[in-house]
Amino acid sequence: MAVVCLAIFLAVTALPIEAQLGAAGSANGVIHALHAGLLAVLACSMVAAVGTGRGQGRALLTLMLVGCAMGGVACMPGVAHGVTEACAYGAWCLFTGVAEEALLCGVLWPCMQTAFGDGRRALLSAAVIFAACHLGGDLPFLWTGARVGFAVTSGVCMVWLFRRTGYLWVPAVCHAVFDAVLFLCVGNLV
Repeated sequence: MAVVCLAIFLAVTALPIEAQLGAAGSANGVIHALHAGLLAVLACSMVAAVGTGRGQGRALLTLMLVGCAMGGVACMPGVAHGVTEACAYGAWCLFTGVAEEALLCGVLWPCMQTAFGDGRRALLSAAVIFAACHLGGDLPFLWTGARVGFAVTSGVCMVWLFRRTGYLWVPAVCHAVFDAVLFLCVGNLV
């Protein structure tokens, strides 16, 4: 089931949605937020389909609604450009956190746990698969290596947070906050 979910997620990730929205004249941050929102809806649906999301729906829905509200402000005419960009990037960070942590903690890790038991092999295999999803892009080789290495480390940390709290929203919010800080400090490297 994890393989099917991952394949669907990666296929949707590879769709040229951002290019089509860009051609339609949407702002860059709004484009990324819309694409990440689509992936978040898909990942939350997969968590529900796999059955690991019991008791997670209300919190994930709340995060999704906050992201939608931020995205809505970013699309409103007459809003100051700085507010528009901040809301668009905030929605992008929130949706990305929800999408990636729902996939990692709600789909990959439980499936690896079923395959390998509740141990390090399950944790590391889920984190490595998660990191492999971060391959590619337009980054130089060394940056890609650093990105993948960081993704393995953060994957282990996010699963640990999920295991400790039992809530998917905790790693999702931590991921979103990290991405937001990263955007503010160094720009778009994630």
